[in-house]
Amino acid sequence: MTRLSRQRAIAFDFDGTLTCADFNGRFEREFFARLAIDPARDERDRDEDVLVDERAVVRAGADPWILATFRATRALRAAGASELDARAMIARHFRPAIEDAPSPFRDGVGALLDALDADGVRCFIVSNSPEVSIRARLSTVCESAARVVIVGDAQKFSIVDAERPLAREWQRSLGASRRFAGAPRETLLGRGRYLDALARVCASAECAIHELTVVGDVFELDLAAPLLLGARGCSIDHDGRAPWERAALASIGATSAADPKTALAL
Repeated sequence: MTRLSRQRAIAFDFDGTLTCADFNGRFEREFFARLAIDPARDERDRDEDVLVDERAVVRAGADPWILATFRATRALRAAGASELDARAMIARHFRPAIEDAPSPFRDGVGALLDALDADGVRCFIVSNSPEVSIRARLSTVCESAARVVIVGDAQKFSIVDAERPLAREWQRSLGASRRFAGAPRETLLGRGRYLDALARVCASAECAIHELTVVGDVFELDLAAPLLLGARGCSIDHDGRAPWERAALASIGATSAADPKTALAL
């Protein structure tokens, strides 16, 4: 039995966690071709912020899909599209681009999920991607796919009030934001839809938040809120991580690993 398999439940992110964070630009090229744009690719973009309703919700370079969306939005606005039109165009082409240029699963993901299932660990996937898309892909790599509970469309970007009573309680305890040492701005924590999704996970697994392990790759979207609430966490590391994010992860007790298989063997 692995160290983390002694947890009652594990909630994995999907894109960039169970699949590879594809920094070779394959998705970006497909996405931009669909939008008929060719944005400038400045490495300084990685430290820019993605704004939703004029609030900084995540660093643009946190993963390649976020970075591509940031660059696409900037290019479309520069070409004269309104913010509303730019969002609509991106929404129309983002999912088809991912499905045409899918990032491969990390090595051993299927065997890992099957082993956890055999050990009696409840496995969940909480992702911004839709459940149907995740389910179709997962079924190709593991026999236990039907028993993995998928909470899709988790809306981790959304800074809104939670709806579930437990999630509302968590949101009140977290407060609106926290400033981590070395960070250029505060990290917003009131991600109500994500907290609702985590509350669903805890209800399904019949566990408290401190009995849940969260495995993800984006600090602000996947890990900050649940770890501050007491969940155990592991960050799937990649070259896009900012130094302040690494320090913040260490400060709230997250471990780091190259992939989920390594994380669960620590």
